[in-house]
Amino acid sequence: MVKSLISSKSKFSVNRHFYAGSSGKHTDILIPDFDVILFLNNQLPPFKNVLSDWTTILKQEEGRLIAKGSIKTTKFSVQFEVNTPQGRLEVDVLPAANLVNIERPPRGRGLYGLQKCGVQGYINYQNQKSLSSSLSESQVQFMKDQSEFTHQVTPQNQ
Repeated sequence: MVKSLISSKSKFSVNRHFYAGSSGKHTDILIPDFDVILFLNNQLPPFKNVLSDWTTILKQEEGRLIAKGSIKTTKFSVQFEVNTPQGRLEVDVLPAANLVNIERPPRGRGLYGLQKCGVQGYINYQNQKSLSSSLSESQVQFMKDQSEFTHQVTPQNQ
C-alpha cells in the first residue's frame, strides 16, 4: 500500500521495497509496527529532498488512509500512523540507495552480493547511517539464501 502510493506520486523512482524491523522478521508481538524500506534508483544520501517529497504525498492522504496529525519527518524516515479496524498502526518509511542498477543479477551473483559491493564502494563515515538499509538488505538476503543445513546448525554450549 505505502510503496504503491509513494511510487505512483513521487518524482523519485522506486525500484523495490523491503520490510524491516520486527514485522519484516515476523517477530512482532502484540502491537506491530511496520518499517518499509524503499530502494530508490539514481539517488544517494542524504535523502532530505526525498523525505520532503514523501511527506507532501502522505499529507494528501491525511484523514483518510493516514491518521490526522500523525505524520513526522525525521533525519532518516517519514513516520505516520494508519487507521485500521483494530486501531492505529505505526509505519516508518525509509529511503535507501538502490546500488544495483540491473533487473536480474548475473547467474551466481545474488542481488545481496551486488548490493553489498555497491554499498562498500560508497560508504564513508559521514553517510554510513544513510546506507545501512542497503547493507541490511544484503545481509538478510544472504542468510535467507543459505541452505536448510546451515539454518539447522546451532552452536553447542560447552
